[in-house]
Amino acid sequence: MNRIVLVFMRAILVAQESGSATVGIDELLTALDLDADAKEDPLTGLFEPVPSQDMPLTQGAVEAITLLGGYDAVRQDVSLKKLRAALLAVKHKQAP
Repeated sequence: MNRIVLVFMRAILVAQESGSATVGIDELLTALDLDADAKEDPLTGLFEPVPSQDMPLTQGAVEAITLLGGYDAVRQDVSLKKLRAALLAVKHKQAP
């Protein structure tokens, strides 16, 4: 499992903990920060199977992912740094 997928999984947890029904730019940025703070390689350790969890993305999050070529491109070819830059660009654009 790559780090981008883990970031999206963490973003779902962040959204759930905050009571949000969607994953938005702020949840994804928080998940990126959590990934940066992780001390160990995310691909090591014991894993327990968990039920599939889906949560819709906000329009802003979709826009950022679209800028990067769509979700499949993000999963395969995009660095965490590029994801953060796209999220911040859309967030800045949305700011009043």
